[in-house]
Amino acid sequence: MERFSELGELAELFESLKVDLTGDGIMQLLVADLFAGKFDPEVPKEPPSRYAIAEFMSKQTLAVPSMSFANRIMLMSGCARGGCRYSYGTSADIVAILWKMKALPFDTPERMTEDILHSTIDLLSKLPIQEYDERARDLLDCVMVDRTVLRAWFEAAGMMSPQTSSVDLDAANDQHVQNGDDKAPLRLIKIEKVRLKPGRPSSDLWPRVQELVTELHRENPEAYNNAMASEIHERLVAEFPEQNVLALTTIQGRMMSLRMHARAELDE
Repeated sequence: MERFSELGELAELFESLKVDLTGDGIMQLLVADLFAGKFDPEVPKEPPSRYAIAEFMSKQTLAVPSMSFANRIMLMSGCARGGCRYSYGTSADIVAILWKMKALPFDTPERMTEDILHSTIDLLSKLPIQEYDERARDLLDCVMVDRTVLRAWFEAAGMMSPQTSSVDLDAANDQHVQNGDDKAPLRLIKIEKVRLKPGRPSSDLWPRVQELVTELHRENPEAYNNAMASEIHERLVAEFPEQNVLALTTIQGRMMSLRMHARAELDE
């Protein structure tokens, strides 16, 4: 799952940037297109060969929590993020999970037919995010989409653009947070660069930040990124009183990639 990102993490990222689009705002756009099928994998013309597993997996673009007993308990209790087991799927699978959990935001028949499924998907693609209850929101937060697909989605929406020259990303993004200048690059670009080039941070404190992220994630895999970033910033200030530590917004902006690296370390 290294090439996937949770929708909830993207919402947290936008919330931390304090730009015009809030966490709920970005989730509204993501969920609408999610149920519109924009993130679904392409349907193969022929059934995949039993010996083409790697090729099949490489073409999957959407991952949803599997409906194991443990996952159901976590989803029902709102603590699934960071600890779910996933399987590849489509927007129809998400609707089926919401239906099984009785978390759809409107009444549905006891039997989910093909026609009802399609009409439900259509309704969900137009529904305000506030209409979903907490269980449904927790599930949507856990849905994972391939980063290449997400990057194309953000570029098509005009929310990010590739860098054509060398720039100081830390300075540019801090300026973006301070004044809301839409010409400044969003942190999504920086996160992608950090993911592709791990271990090359601009500050010598990043290794310590990664240690703290891994430590805190081990203690509480369900902790929110912003809360974890705040604790890390406080600990850096206490540990390095004579040094100008990283800004809280800078740490928040990289939490998604740092968290994923922590998960990979703990899974090894």
